[in-house]
Amino acid sequence: MDNLFTGKKYSGLDLGCVLILISLIVIFEGVVRKWISSGLGLSLIAVQDLLVVFVVFRVFLSNVRLGDIRGVLLIYSLFIFLVSLSQAVIYEHPIIVVASALRFWVLYPVFFILCGLSITREQFYRLLYFFIYSGVVLVPLVVFQYLSPPDAFINKQVGESEYIFLLVDGVVRTTGTFSFTMGMSSFSIILTTISLTLFVMQRGGVGGKTVLLAMISSAVLALLSGSRAAVLFFGFSIAVSFFFTMINSSGYRSFYYLVVSIVVTGLLLLILSYSDLGSNLLARFSAASESESYLYRISDMLLGVSVGFDDVWALGYGIGSGSNLTARALDVQGFALAESEPARIVLEAGVLGVAVLIFKYFVCLRLLLTGLSDVFFYREPAVLVLCLGVVVVLVSWPISGQLTVSSLAALFGIIVFGFIRFRRSDFG
Repeated sequence: MDNLFTGKKYSGLDLGCVLILISLIVIFEGVVRKWISSGLGLSLIAVQDLLVVFVVFRVFLSNVRLGDIRGVLLIYSLFIFLVSLSQAVIYEHPIIVVASALRFWVLYPVFFILCGLSITREQFYRLLYFFIYSGVVLVPLVVFQYLSPPDAFINKQVGESEYIFLLVDGVVRTTGTFSFTMGMSSFSIILTTISLTLFVMQRGGVGGKTVLLAMISSAVLALLSGSRAAVLFFGFSIAVSFFFTMINSSGYRSFYYLVVSIVVTGLLLLILSYSDLGSNLLARFSAASESESYLYRISDMLLGVSVGFDDVWALGYGIGSGSNLTARALDVQGFALAESEPARIVLEAGVLGVAVLIFKYFVCLRLLLTGLSDVFFYREPAVLVLCLGVVVVLVSWPISGQLTVSSLAALFGIIVFGFIRFRRSDFG
């Protein structure tokens, strides 16, 4: 059985196949919930989580060299379990809250760390190609959704709900194969990071046509998602990618990237100027700025200012109690504690939550400094582009409370590990 996760030929499934199966459920679960039966949602989550548990135990018990990581992860998992169990006893929470804590705070973080450290080059490429071509498959569906009226079957929502997020009147915020818009925008950010990282790495073992397809797909998905985060991240990332690639190249390569950047920018401006998409996005940004200031939005995203200090309790109100898994199980609409990720973490875990936030921001700062040092000392912008995507995920995504987003974040973490581990040999 040790060959199961070595990437060598084996009669059963290897790690790469299991990761693709998990990714398949994460990316396409909305197809089942929206257009077949919404009641299958929890069943799909259960199957996905069982696969993740299988992978974690299989890698943990394998002969893969992980050093002291096994011990650290074991201590961390036991600590979170004891804390969440103690909180459940104090507040008389149902067992689903403890299960939610273990899923979001233990299972998926441990899953991405173990897989990221043990994945082989072949398995990494398989997962990378799966994400790229999943984005390509999503493009026609998203275009069709964008062009269809809100009440069309293609824009059907999960369950019997008739409420749908609109970009402007008569135009939906597309969901693609995901159940909700958050999944669509999150996937768009992942695909943008992958495609631009490959671009600045000068394809890095992936065919030029595949990289081009990935970049086009990420542009379409970001612009049609209607998500401010996805649109702004795409624009900022592509500017950073082209600028640093151009100034760190020499001779004809510098001229080539200059021409590419001008052509791409021109095409984007042409599309946005001479189509309804540009005016629709402008209306979306304008309406959002009227309902809340960008400063408040950013401060809430970073610090959770929507929650007052009087609401925070040192011990927290229960790790896992603010997730949408708990809300769904207890028949609560939305997030039980807070929608903002920092606010939810602090409310759930108290002082421990504050420590988690400090650690996250330390990691983000370290990543940005690493990316910038690679640009200025090694003339390699790929790490900076990759780190920008990781920072956005860590800072803005509801990883600790949203089912699809936490799963996408874990899979993205594995891809990031792959880029870092194999970039010197394959992408150098």
